[in-house]
Amino acid sequence: MKEKRSGLMILSLWMIAVASRLEVVEGKHLQEKEQSDEDTTRDYEQEKEKLRMWLTIVPDEEVTVDPEILSAKYPIVDWESQILANMEMEDLHVYKIIKADGNTSYHKSLSSMLSKFDKHDLIDLHRLVMKIFKDNTPEGYNLLLWGDLKVMFEPNEEDEIWSNQQDWTLISWKLYENRGGHTLLLDGTLTYFNLLVEKRYPLTKEML
Repeated sequence: MKEKRSGLMILSLWMIAVASRLEVVEGKHLQEKEQSDEDTTRDYEQEKEKLRMWLTIVPDEEVTVDPEILSAKYPIVDWESQILANMEMEDLHVYKIIKADGNTSYHKSLSSMLSKFDKHDLIDLHRLVMKIFKDNTPEGYNLLLWGDLKVMFEPNEEDEIWSNQQDWTLISWKLYENRGGHTLLLDGTLTYFNLLVEKRYPLTKEML
């Protein structure tokens, strides 16, 4: 019972953190609306260049190795939450993922991981994150990742996150068929829900 209350308290903190993240997103969207088309295009190109400088993404079509074999051979063994500092650009937060062969990759969120990871990777990451925060409360970006994984792997209809579905409107849905997951973008929360295809979630008939 104590562990259940603790989990619910942390989930509440996660919801607050998500709300704070949404305020930033909504503020950014409002500013973009006030910009001219030329300014918006320039900002978009700058953002693409910024991500290009930080991260090297391998397109899915270039991957020829069976992900099931690769994951079984090189599981995720560790992860870190990092701020990549750059004197010429705004600091960028990423999650550093470390595999057993020493290979590393960097991701801005669980949603971006879902497009690259397979089911085994997600299971590994969930186990590692929950182990680290078994006896202490995550904060900041760690709290966001903890909450996203908690919703994905441990859905509970009693959690507050599912109680306001009448205010949700589905904006987009993306299925990652080869990775066993899908992502929902919801209006009313303006955030992503990352879910596993094989699990049942306490979604209302209207959402389904």
